Amino acid sequence: MIAVAGFMTEGSEEESEWGQLIKHTDRNNISTYACNWRSGKEEDAPEASTLDGTFGMFNDALQQSRLTGELLACTLAARIPFFTQRISLLGHCLGTSVISSCLEVLYELGVSDLIENVTLIAGATGCYDSDEE
Repeated sequence: MIAVAGFMTEGSEEESEWGQLIKHTDRNNISTYACNWRSGKEEDAPEASTLDGTFGMFNDALQQSRLTGELLACTLAARIPFFTQRISLLGHCLGTSVISSCLEVLYELGVSDLIENVTLIAGATGCYDSDEE
């Protein structure tokens, strides 16, 4: 299983964010990995005082999440480090955007035998392309 955190939890300690999941998967002998990604959110950055600043910061993080998903897909398509295993993906908030982007690239690469299941929690991503509107 690969778990991907979101924008507001990026950079926090893995144990605190996914602690209960890790305990559960460990008891059931399921390997669990955290996909850490950089949203561009800096802890010491001044808080946005306007909606434009907040949306700009979120849009930057959204772009970074898409790139992270593309890189994750390329790594998984090469079967690194999962040579024969099928994978479950779990994403929260902008982590769902990472997963969505990953799935799109895997589909484009013709990789259809790798992902077992996907769980998206409180998704901060769309379910269709802007071209389809």
